[in-house]
Amino acid sequence: MYVGLTWADTLAEYALWLMQTFLTNGWGIGYTTAATIINVLGGLIQITPIAMQHIVDSFMDNYWMALLCSCAYTSGLFLLSISAFGICSQDDQLPFRFVPHKSINMICLFTALVLLVIGKSSRALYSFKELIKKEDKRLSKSLRFLKTSVIIVVNLVGAFALSNIKEWPLIFGIPAICMLVATLVFLTGTSSYQRDKPPGSFLTTMRRVFVAAFSLRSSTHELNMGHVDRTHYGHRLRFCLELC
Repeated sequence: MYVGLTWADTLAEYALWLMQTFLTNGWGIGYTTAATIINVLGGLIQITPIAMQHIVDSFMDNYWMALLCSCAYTSGLFLLSISAFGICSQDDQLPFRFVPHKSINMICLFTALVLLVIGKSSRALYSFKELIKKEDKRLSKSLRFLKTSVIIVVNLVGAFALSNIKEWPLIFGIPAICMLVATLVFLTGTSSYQRDKPPGSFLTTMRRVFVAAFSLRSSTHELNMGHVDRTHYGHRLRFCLELC
C-alpha cells in the first residue's frame, strides 16, 4: 500500500528540478533570489522530517501521516501548475506574457511551496522508509516485477513527455495528476490497514531522556548519591532515569 505512493515521485522530482528555471525565466526573479528560495526550500525539506517523525511517534500513525503528506504533495503540484497559468513558456524571454491576476498566481506559488515541503519531507521519514521495505519484501516476485515495470514505463514516458513540453502548467500538471492517481491507489488499501498504536522511535526516547534530565535538575529534592527515591516519578520517567 505504501509502495504505491512512490511510483510518481520521479516525475515530481524532475518537475521540481526545473524550479530554478521556472522562477527565473517564468517569474522573472533574479538568479540570486531564485537560488535563495531553492536553498531555503531544500533546507526545510531536510529539517521538517524531524518534527514529522515526532508527530508520528506521539499521536499520529504512519497511515494518516502518509495520507496527509500525499494530499499535500498533490495539492502543492496542482497549485504550482495553477500559478504557472499566464506565465511564459521556457522558450520565451519576457516574463509574465499575460497574467490577469498576478497576486493570485503569487499566492498559489508560495502556498504550493509550503505544501511541497510537507509532501516531500514525508519521503524522508525513517518509519515511512521501513514500511516500504517491509511491504516490498512481502510482495511476490511477479508483483515486484510488475511494480518495477510500471514505474520504469511511467517514468520514461513521463520524462520524455515533460522534456518536450514547454508550457509550465503542463510541466507541473502531469506530475500532479500522477501523484493524484498514486494517492487514490493508496486509498484503495485503507480497509486492509491495521491501525496500531504508534510504537515510538529513538526520537521519542531522546525526548524522554531530556525531559527526565531537566526534571532532575530543576527538582528541589535532595538526592543521595547511592540511593534515588523513585516513588515520586511515574514508570515512564523511571525508565528514562535508567537510560540516563
